[in-house]
Amino acid sequence: MKDNVKWLLLIPGIIIVIGLAYLVPKLAGVGGGSTPTQRIDPGIQQQMNDAQNRINTYQAQGKTNPADVDSTKNLGEAYLDLAQNQEQNNQTVNDANRNFKNAIDQFRKYLAANPGNVDVMIDLGFAYSQLGMSEVALRELQQVTALAPKNQRAWLNIGYIYLQTGRTDQSKAPLQKAVSLDPNSDTGKEAKKFLDQANSGATPGLTPVSP
Repeated sequence: MKDNVKWLLLIPGIIIVIGLAYLVPKLAGVGGGSTPTQRIDPGIQQQMNDAQNRINTYQAQGKTNPADVDSTKNLGEAYLDLAQNQEQNNQTVNDANRNFKNAIDQFRKYLAANPGNVDVMIDLGFAYSQLGMSEVALRELQQVTALAPKNQRAWLNIGYIYLQTGRTDQSKAPLQKAVSLDPNSDTGKEAKKFLDQANSGATPGLTPVSP
């Protein structure tokens, strides 16, 4: 009888040991189909932190002085930078898309007060392209080339969007235009890479050097 009591007293301890043996690997991300959390590259994390700090600053400026449209443009650029860095980390794709949309909202507010600002229009087109809205992006960028025919960034992004969406033949003219405007600039060199891809029939594997 006493032996039976001893075994009964040992049962709770045995259950706890078994539970810990199962739980500890789960918490550590080992076994049981659990996957360890992927760490973000420290460099990307720092850039994300910097962009978020800028967002906080410009949001505060906008609340203090709602008439300051420059803070709206700066806020849009900060959202765009954050989204681009988030896009490089597969775990934050949804966050990236949300912040591309936030950037679009801010750029549109700025353009409502400052129509024709080609730099902001290019950023707007780039943000649309990153959301897969290629036709909307092309319309924005083509407005830029109508206003500023020598804007190299606009021609680069138009060519890239055509190439990215499988319209290789249509990509060649705008890419060639970007190259011809200044073949030695970073934008011109990037356009040349895409133009070579278009001529070879390769799928684009790069992102434009600048939005």
